[in-house]
Amino acid sequence: MRIRSTARIIAVTMATVILVACSGDSTDAPAPESESASSAPGVDETTSFTPKQVEPVIVDENLAKPAHDPGLNVDWQIMSVNYGNYGGSVIHVLVTNRNDVPLPADAFAPPTLAISDYSGKVTEIQRMTKDEYPGLVSALDLPLGPGASTNLAYAFQTSYGSLYNAEFKIGNVIFKGSLPRS
Repeated sequence: MRIRSTARIIAVTMATVILVACSGDSTDAPAPESESASSAPGVDETTSFTPKQVEPVIVDENLAKPAHDPGLNVDWQIMSVNYGNYGGSVIHVLVTNRNDVPLPADAFAPPTLAISDYSGKVTEIQRMTKDEYPGLVSALDLPLGPGASTNLAYAFQTSYGSLYNAEFKIGNVIFKGSLPRS
């Protein structure tokens, strides 16, 4: 009985090897070229993003409108300013890439925030870290494609009420005044 079982196993194994060998698929043959062409626009790999040195753009009227950053060729718009879940305040910013190439994740420095009190004293405000504010997206984590937009959130260690006389700098744009609130 053992000999018959062994013979059956060998026969099945041999038949499988022969079928695989005769299947006609060769691993050495080049893959056939696709007959369909992609109609999606491609990004020229030789063109890269190059920021320009420009004077800062000051926005001190209607801080809720988009502001163009000529140095990065992007638009910045403060979407909302809210209380932070863990304290502080969170500024939500929409960025739109106006370049023909992707905007690198490290194209601009982290934003800064300064506030002035009633006596005119200016105080630089510390940004909250991911450790202090779990789950917060505080920067571009991937390149932003041509024409694409994304929302960014920046948490700062200051009260919501102190933003009535603030200076928020992101890229080459400075928003000055009472930051928009939702």
